[in-house]
Amino acid sequence: MDLSRFAAVPHQRNPIAAIVRDDSGLESPADLQGTRAGRWSFAWYAQEFAGAMSYLGLDPPVIVDSPRPDAELERGEIDVIPTWVDMTVNHVDKGYGVRPIGLDIETYSTGLLAADRLPLELVTRMRDAFVAGFELQLEEPQLGITGFQRRFPDISERHIRDSWALFEPYAFDGDAPGAMDADRWETTIEHTAATHGLSPFAGERVYRPELLAPAVAYAAA
Repeated sequence: MDLSRFAAVPHQRNPIAAIVRDDSGLESPADLQGTRAGRWSFAWYAQEFAGAMSYLGLDPPVIVDSPRPDAELERGEIDVIPTWVDMTVNHVDKGYGVRPIGLDIETYSTGLLAADRLPLELVTRMRDAFVAGFELQLEEPQLGITGFQRRFPDISERHIRDSWALFEPYAFDGDAPGAMDADRWETTIEHTAATHGLSPFAGERVYRPELLAPAVAYAAA
């Protein structure tokens, strides 16, 4: 079997968030205990939201099947749309104000995967390009916006800028984008196994241990 493992991660905190109405009175993760969370077409987000609440030691949400979460949030049938924080802008302009409450748990979520059959030198160069892309987006955002709109011409520049503004703190707060830490991977694996009902598994099945040093140090070498 051709195994793939993580070579880099884009952010050090999990960006799972609760989208709530502006007028809800909900302000912090603690306020989300017992709320009705919509399980929409991407049911994974509701699972991640419930897992993040458990990680924080908070009472779980009530998961409600929600085929039309925006309409159901407007009608008060649910209290929360679980999603990633940068997807908040997908839920604005619905006739009522919304805002995200980030749970900000210290686990990884997404990243750059590389097949084990690829040589380390090639994977390292790809990881360095991954890191450089984040740095370039920070310095010259218009370049990324232009490339994104070439691929997705129906998405407005305002939408892209607003999404990036929500994501940017997760990418640049703490360790540099791309960096991976063994202890945080251990925490992430324990959290993921508990959230999704998986058996525990060794960290080296998930990431390449040769790439655990900070990504910027590699890029500068």
